[in-house]
Amino acid sequence: MSIDDDVTVDFSRVTVVLINRNEWEIRASLEALKPQCLELGAECLVVDASNFRLDAVRMEHPWVTWIDFTIPAWRSSAIPLQRNVGVRAARGDVIAFCDAGGVPSPTWVREVTRTVLNGTHSYVAGPIISIGTGIYDNANDSGIADWPPTANIAFSRELFDALGGFEERLFYTSDVDFALRAKAHGTLCYVVPTAIMSMDWGDPLRTLRRSWRYGRGWARLYGLHPASRVWLLRRSPERVVYPLWILGFLASLVALPFDWKLVLITVLWLLLLGVFVIRNRDTGHPLAAVVDHVVGGVAIIDETARRWIGELAPIQFVPGESSPYLANLSRSLSAQGWPVDLHNGPTKSHTVNVAFGPLWLLFARWRGARIIHLHWTYGFRLHLGHIGAYVAQMWFQFYLWTAKRTGLKIVWTAHNVLPHDPVFGDDIRARRMMLSYVDEVVALSDSTAKQLEDLFGVDNVTVIPHGPIELPPPRMNRDELRSQLGFAAKTTFVFFGLLRPYKNVEELIRAASQLSGTGIAVRIYGSADAEYQQLLSYEVALAKNNGADVEIEFGFLEEDQLAGVLCATDFVVLPFAAISNSGSVLTALASGCATLIPELDTLSEIPSDAVLRYSRHDKGRDLVTVMANSAENSGDIRNQLKGSARAFAFQSNWDEVGHKYVDVYTKALRGERG
Repeated sequence: MSIDDDVTVDFSRVTVVLINRNEWEIRASLEALKPQCLELGAECLVVDASNFRLDAVRMEHPWVTWIDFTIPAWRSSAIPLQRNVGVRAARGDVIAFCDAGGVPSPTWVREVTRTVLNGTHSYVAGPIISIGTGIYDNANDSGIADWPPTANIAFSRELFDALGGFEERLFYTSDVDFALRAKAHGTLCYVVPTAIMSMDWGDPLRTLRRSWRYGRGWARLYGLHPASRVWLLRRSPERVVYPLWILGFLASLVALPFDWKLVLITVLWLLLLGVFVIRNRDTGHPLAAVVDHVVGGVAIIDETARRWIGELAPIQFVPGESSPYLANLSRSLSAQGWPVDLHNGPTKSHTVNVAFGPLWLLFARWRGARIIHLHWTYGFRLHLGHIGAYVAQMWFQFYLWTAKRTGLKIVWTAHNVLPHDPVFGDDIRARRMMLSYVDEVVALSDSTAKQLEDLFGVDNVTVIPHGPIELPPPRMNRDELRSQLGFAAKTTFVFFGLLRPYKNVEELIRAASQLSGTGIAVRIYGSADAEYQQLLSYEVALAKNNGADVEIEFGFLEEDQLAGVLCATDFVVLPFAAISNSGSVLTALASGCATLIPELDTLSEIPSDAVLRYSRHDKGRDLVTVMANSAENSGDIRNQLKGSARAFAFQSNWDEVGHKYVDVYTKALRGERG
C-alpha cells in the first residue's frame, strides 16, 4: 500500500501511548510525534508517573493528553498498570506504543498503524534501531516478532480487550507476556519494516538494572506460561544456560574445600565464560553482553527461589487474627492494589513462632514484604511467668530492631493505648520502646490520639475511624428468632464478644441478680479462658440462685448466629471497665441495636442519641436503674435509637478507611513522616 492509498484509512482512530516515570528523554519522542499526530489527527497520550517533575515537558506540548499516575509505593515499577491505564483512556480503537526516549521515524505513526486500521492485522511491530553505547542489537527486523517490546508496536483495542490487557502481576516483561497470550489466542505479531523506531538503551548501569529486572520477569513468565516453557527455551536459551552455569560454578566453589581435586573443574567451568564471549561476538559488545546475561541469570535464580518458597504480600498484618476489623481492612486494601497477608507464624507453636520471629522478618523482606502492620502485641507474649514476660519484652525489641535493619517499615494501629491484659514485664515501657521504632501511628478516634499524646508524647498520629462491622441479614424474622432463642416473654439484654476481665461482665450478672422478678432476662455469649470462665460461671450460679433470669453460653458465635441474636434482643449491654475502641459497640450500632454503655471518655465520641449511657458514680443512673427504666419503654427506645445508631456506625466506610491507610503506608515507605 502506498501513501496515496491512505486516503481510505482514518488515522483519527489512532492513539499513540507513551508511559513515563522520570525520563526527560520523552521530550525528543514528543517532538518527533507532534507533526505526525497533528497531520493525521491521531491522539497522543502520556501516562506520567513523575509526580509532576516533568511539568515543563507537559507545558511544552499542550497538544498531548496528559494523565497523572501514582505508582503504589510498594511497587518498584508499575509499567503494566500504566500501559492499561493508557489504553483504557485512549480515544482511538487502534493503539500504538512508543517508549519515552524512542525517536520514531517521520512516517512512523502512519506505517505502524495502517495495516491494523485497514484490518489486515490486529497486532504489529516495527524495527527498533539501537543507537548510542548500548549493548542491544536491533530488534524486529522482519517476519514475525516473537515478543516485540512495547517500544514499537500497535494493536487493535479488540485484541487488547480479548486478552484482558497487560498482566499487572508482572513488574517487567508484561510486553512478552502480552505477545505469548496473543499467540495462544491465535494472533501473531507481524513486523512492518517501514515503521522504524530509534532507541538509545542507556548507559551500562541502566543496562544492568534492566537486565536484573528482566531476569526476574522471565522467571515469572516461566511460571505463568508452563505450556510455553520449551518454546521460550528454544527462542531464548541464555535464560536457562546462564542460571545453570552460575549454579554449577557456585557448587564447584562450595565443594572446593572438601576436595581440592575439583580445582580443574572449577577452572574449566570459569573458562566457559570465554565460550560465551565468543558466541556473542556478533553483538559488537561481547563481554558486556555476557555480563548482561550473567546479571539476568542471577536475577532468574533469585526470583525462581522466591517463587518456589512463596512470595508474600507487601503488607503483613501482625497478628493476623480472624477479626472483623482485619478482614474488612484487608479486603479494602487488596481492592485498591495493596495486597495483604494475615501473619501468625510459620508453625502451630506460639512459642516457636515468637522465637523465630526475627528470622522470619529477614525472609519476609526478601519474599516481598514491605510493611509490618502491628495491631496488637499479645502475639509476642511468652507464657513463662514473670521472667518470661521480661524475656518477651526484650525479644520484642529485637524483633522491631530486626525489622528496621531489613528495611521494613512499621505501622501500628492503636486499638488499645495499653494492653488490657499484661503482655510484657513493663507494658508502658514496652509501648514507649515500640513507638521509637514505629514509622506511622494510627488511632481509631480523637480520644485515643489524645491519650497517646498525653501518655507517650506522640503528636503525629493519623486518626482513621473504625469502619462499620455489618452482619449478614438474619435468616428469620424477629418474632421467629425471639421464639427460637427463648426471648419472647421477657425484655432481653445481651452481651456478646470476647469475655475478658476488662469487659466487666460480672457487673452485668450482678445487675441481673438485682433485677430478678422484673421480667428482664440477660444472655451472655462469648469465649473466655478457663480461669475467667470459671469465675463467670460462679457469678451466674449465684445470680440464678437469687432468682435472676441469666444464662451464659461460652463459645464463638458465627456471623449469622450473631445477626440472629442482635435482631432478636431488646438491648445490647457492654459494661466495659476500660476500653480504647470497641468493635462490639460498632457491631451493635450497625445492626441498629439499642445499646447500653458506661460513661467513659474513650466512648464519648458516640453521639448521645445513638446509645444509652449509665454512670457508675450516680445511683440514679447506674446500670440497674437504666436497665429497669429501659425495659419499661423498650419499643419506643429501640425505635428512637436505631437511626442514629446506624448513622454513627456507617459514618465511615471501608473504602474510605482503606484509602486513608494507603496514604499512611505511602508516607511510611517514602519516609515522609512529619
